[in-house]
Amino acid sequence: RLSTCQGVVLASAVDSAEMHAAIKGSQMIVNCSRSEGMSNALLEAMALEVPAIVRDIPGNTAVVKDGGNGLVFSTPAQFIENAKRLLSSPTLRNSITAKGLEYIKQNHCPRKEALILNQLLES
Repeated sequence: RLSTCQGVVLASAVDSAEMHAAIKGSQMIVNCSRSEGMSNALLEAMALEVPAIVRDIPGNTAVVKDGGNGLVFSTPAQFIENAKRLLSSPTLRNSITAKGLEYIKQNHCPRKEALILNQLLES
């Protein structure tokens, strides 16, 4: 580990199994990027049933619908409010994780994507 600061850990490189275990053991995933396309880490966390709190940028809001399958923030105060809501409400956490997993199954299923790619290659 490179650094630890009050519950936030910056870790060195790990393999995918270790990363999935770390994500699965997390209270939430936070994407605070100011500019990014669709985040694979966000999609992985949603598939692992970890709730997401994301900055209001197009790459995040293409995936996360505020109050549906995740929470969206624009300011530090909104982030803190959303994190407190998520940590204090098992009902909210369960709803967000269920909707996040459903979103992944409907929109990012590897089998569906493989079929679409196969159809494209055969045409």
